[in-house]
Amino acid sequence: MLTASLVLAVAMAGPDIAPDAKATIDRVVTYYKGIPGASASMQLKAPMPGMPGMTTKYTAVKPNQFTMQQQMGPGMGDLQIVSNGKTAWSCIAAENIYSEQAAPKTLMEVEKLASMSGLPEFFFPLLSADPAKNLFKDMGKVASGGTKTINGKTYDVLVLTPKAGGLIPTEISIEMVFAQSKTPWLHTVYFKVPAELAGGQPMTLEMQLSDWKPLKAGEGNFAFKAPDGAEKVDDLFQHLMAEAPDAPGDEAIKEMQGKPAPDFSLEDLDGNTVTLASLRGKTVILDFFATWCGPCKAGMPVLIDIAKARASDDVELWVIDVNEPKETITSFLDSNRWDINVLLMGDSDVGSKYNVGGIPHTVVIGPDGTIQLIEVGFMGREHTEKVINEAIDKARPGKVADAA
Repeated sequence: MLTASLVLAVAMAGPDIAPDAKATIDRVVTYYKGIPGASASMQLKAPMPGMPGMTTKYTAVKPNQFTMQQQMGPGMGDLQIVSNGKTAWSCIAAENIYSEQAAPKTLMEVEKLASMSGLPEFFFPLLSADPAKNLFKDMGKVASGGTKTINGKTYDVLVLTPKAGGLIPTEISIEMVFAQSKTPWLHTVYFKVPAELAGGQPMTLEMQLSDWKPLKAGEGNFAFKAPDGAEKVDDLFQHLMAEAPDAPGDEAIKEMQGKPAPDFSLEDLDGNTVTLASLRGKTVILDFFATWCGPCKAGMPVLIDIAKARASDDVELWVIDVNEPKETITSFLDSNRWDINVLLMGDSDVGSKYNVGGIPHTVVIGPDGTIQLIEVGFMGREHTEKVINEAIDKARPGKVADAA
């Protein structure tokens, strides 16, 4: 019979599993695959004053029944997501709104509904059909960190190194601390962020998991009742985004839509000069991007797919990298096997011309040079495909006249 670590090596094209980590991985994977479900609480500890902590409570029974109640931040109330295996509901009682959709088929699809911490999820991967694959999917290396004593108890430590080109910068070190017992519950996850990624001062994010309890099939309460008088919306998160007050700079971004896009002259990775004027006649998806930006990396495959699907409509994707060395960019593209047009921002003023504050900052420019849409951030594949394609359709010559 194959051990869990051997199955891991066969099923995945990585990460690199150090020999001293295999015993812990085998024990953890064997245990979590053998239980039908579990419940636990997770507390994200604030690493600095003014940064709010976050508490999430989980319950799950395989393959797709679960509840998740997560704090969304001061004054925002709790996010509740419930799946009975057939239907899933997302609700924020403080806002008196909820949405309803088909239940995810597996626990690994829960993150499509929400993960508000911005950090990797661990509870659901542990309880998934393939804990090893899903737990380490974004890692390039897993090694043993020895043992750690907490409150007189001994714990095994795994040290994870993110893979190059993944959603987590390789400079961040992750430590997972598991109980050294017959029930190897995950106790703590540490994210050690170096100074260069944390504003000049290194910091450690700490996720503590507690109150673990194994569940049998049939256990757990996965019923949902909407709050009295609550409004049902099509998509809870899109509704929240639409209702959110404008951030500083949003008004300037809105005013750019419908106006001529500012021209630029930038070098590509081969040293060639590219101007926006040279792309006249094309519908351009212009994306301000960086390899260290998690939302940028999550959204880029969607933009690539849209550009490929709409190539017959003369749609082209052009990425402006925000001040990174050329070697960093090319290595990143190679590791992801992305064949995309990349321009270097350098010391140009293109960022200020387009009012770029946060990234990703995506602009759709019509064939006549008019800005059709500006999107800041990444709000998921479904939303991005919808708004980008609508902007492309609006930009196509004759589209408005035809519609009239």
